[in-house]
Amino acid sequence: MIQWYYLTLISSSLVGVASILEKKVLRRAHALSYSSITTIFITLLSLSFIPFLNFNIKLIYWVVLYVMGITAAISYWLTARIYKHANISISTPILSTVPQMLTVIFGYLLLGEVLSFIQYAGVAILLVATFLLVSHTTKPSTKRYAKKYPIMLIAIIFLIAIDAIMLKFILSGVTIYTALFIIEVFVAFNLFVILRHKHGNKKEIKRNIKKFWKPMLIIAALAVLYRITYYAAVAEAPISLVSPLRNVINIIMIVSVSGVFFHEKNIKRKIALSAIMIVAAFMIIV
Repeated sequence: MIQWYYLTLISSSLVGVASILEKKVLRRAHALSYSSITTIFITLLSLSFIPFLNFNIKLIYWVVLYVMGITAAISYWLTARIYKHANISISTPILSTVPQMLTVIFGYLLLGEVLSFIQYAGVAILLVATFLLVSHTTKPSTKRYAKKYPIMLIAIIFLIAIDAIMLKFILSGVTIYTALFIIEVFVAFNLFVILRHKHGNKKEIKRNIKKFWKPMLIIAALAVLYRITYYAAVAEAPISLVSPLRNVINIIMIVSVSGVFFHEKNIKRKIALSAIMIVAAFMIIV
């Protein structure tokens, strides 16, 4: 069996590639319809796991799976809006570190996962590095999102941390393929409900499918792969270790290429701070 840290590194690399493609698509696509379409593609691709699915699971897991379907749907939608209206080299480091700190805390409080002194020191370093990074954040591209941006970031941070804890609980009684399939079905349903409530028609979905179905399908395929490898890693190791490593490793990839593709400023400074986060992440998994 592949060691959990190899699975985590594979997942992290795939997340980085998917994030770059996502940013490019979201420059022209509507965030909510993008999230809905991509999730539908992921669900369709997950049908290939049908021979490995086992729906004979306890009621408590069904409840938590659906709750995660709701929180993940909101998280996907808000993350897409953040990627659309803010610099990826700032959004990604924040969303790849701060939620993981909460995950470590929740892991201790709810799952009894105890870390060493060095690991807690790593969390502290991540906090400081993130503060320094955010203190020079470029404003969102539109004034409309200047006030909403911090609120959405805070919401996503808590949702990601809560989802990580729920996933660890779910995988204690549900297979990784079954968990992925059920969660994606619930997420697709909830995003469709949100889309209908926000827009009330199918024009936006049809337009985005016609224009962006190829990159969305690629992103969906990458999502299936990075979620399967992530789920497999979480099933083997404490969430307090897997989650920080998986989400921080891809920062270097994101901030390195963002300057080339999206012409963002202060890339060297962001890379330096991201490198500090990487060191801190390895301190967490010692």
